[in-house]
Amino acid sequence: MNSQGPEVPFTARNSRIQCCVVGCHNGYYNTDNSIKFYSFPKKWFEKERRQIWINSVRRVSAGPSTSKEWQPKDFHKICSAHFVGNVKSNDPESPSYNPTIFPEGYRKLDNSGDKMGRYKRKIARSSKKNMNKEDSSVQSQTICDDELMEVEEGTKEFSCQTDPTELEDEIFLFESNFIGQGAGGMCDVSTQCNIVGDGKRKLFLQKDDKCVGNDEPIDCIGFHGIRSLKTDEDLNCLAGVYFDRFNLLCSLLNNSHHGNFKLSIENRLLLFLIKIKLGLSFVALGALFQLHHTSCYRIFSSLLEELVQKTKNFIFWPSRDVVDSTMPKAIKLLYPKCRAIIDCTEIKIQQPKGVDQRIHTYSQYKSTFTAKFLIAISPSGFISFISKCYGGRSSDTFITNDCGFLELLEPNDVILADKGFPHIKCKEDVILVLPPFVHDGVLSLEEVEETYTIASVRIQVERSIQRIKIHKVLSEISYNLFKHLDDIVHICCVLTNLQPPTIANGEDDIV
Repeated sequence: MNSQGPEVPFTARNSRIQCCVVGCHNGYYNTDNSIKFYSFPKKWFEKERRQIWINSVRRVSAGPSTSKEWQPKDFHKICSAHFVGNVKSNDPESPSYNPTIFPEGYRKLDNSGDKMGRYKRKIARSSKKNMNKEDSSVQSQTICDDELMEVEEGTKEFSCQTDPTELEDEIFLFESNFIGQGAGGMCDVSTQCNIVGDGKRKLFLQKDDKCVGNDEPIDCIGFHGIRSLKTDEDLNCLAGVYFDRFNLLCSLLNNSHHGNFKLSIENRLLLFLIKIKLGLSFVALGALFQLHHTSCYRIFSSLLEELVQKTKNFIFWPSRDVVDSTMPKAIKLLYPKCRAIIDCTEIKIQQPKGVDQRIHTYSQYKSTFTAKFLIAISPSGFISFISKCYGGRSSDTFITNDCGFLELLEPNDVILADKGFPHIKCKEDVILVLPPFVHDGVLSLEEVEETYTIASVRIQVERSIQRIKIHKVLSEISYNLFKHLDDIVHICCVLTNLQPPTIANGEDDIV
């Protein structure tokens, strides 16, 4: 207590918490409010600072095993007496950011006075530097002494001048003049220094290209979504459609920014079509459109769901009269009652996680994991039916019997297929045309001609399948798109139907 003046009674604080530093006896019960008690840092971004505090305290774990590092509890505190200046600072450059003052039993004793002094001088220098920056201007001209000064040696004049604003290509001019009277009489001394820079600053080093006459670096203009696509060829290369089809699809979509998407409806549709056409990852799409990959996935899935609902009538089963009126001559001469040409096709998928899924999706024919679906086209090449997707293990016959295609057929309809459909359960009045099977290893002349005739017509469905698989999203379906597989196939078929037909009505040959 202070021996001078009246004695101030000490008021203890009502708590039993005390400092956890070994040898320190400060606690709430024997100190006043001038001593603060701080908890160990415990926020996620203060892990390093917390470890420094633990290493500084150097306590050991109690119990039978003391090899485990001591970890402070919520009630462990460090008093302000162990910080420089008797107060903790949250400035990482301050010497009181971490505890550094400890009793004599600790190995290292820090000179808190020198540390705090250095810290204050650093703060002062920073403040002075900032003030000088605010007061300085772009053009600087300094005259050390613009008047003649009379001294014992005589009249002298000092001048120093810099003017970088009037120079080009970073040429820095420094000039110093001295005019005075020395022992030998009047003297005039001047110094001038020209420092020539390297011209405009480059962001990167660039090697000279002998084939290009322009040495200046070309700035990347960048990709700005639909505004960057000026021609039909540009849009078709990225999205697989021309502007008329693009506008048609855009008119089907809701123009509201559903889901808080920052992109316009046109750019969201462009992102969706680029994913379908090129099969880019969502990370790559995010780099193009300046979005996070999860936002790209949400845009793709939301537009996929909306477009599937709006384009259901883009794939329909045409009537007998419509098929007859659009049937090309090349097919009408061979099979005038042809209603549809069918085939099954497989698309590669990522290896499923479940064992049961792997068993049902592994294809012996492709030697990988696939999904399979049935496609039926009218004689004109229009996709009139697509089934849901099955595992690659399913046979063509099973898919055809199970998907509901046979219920659409009418009496006297002729269906063309390949040899993979031998056991289809067609109605009695429906004709299924298959290529002839080999008997005794030999085909007769009539069978060879029939095989060629069927193949010349069935090539239409192969070309439609080829158009569907031009959409690279089907090159390999990733695991996160499994649940959207049926919808993706539907959209690919819709985009195929929006293309010109492979064979025109009235033509004798395939165009």
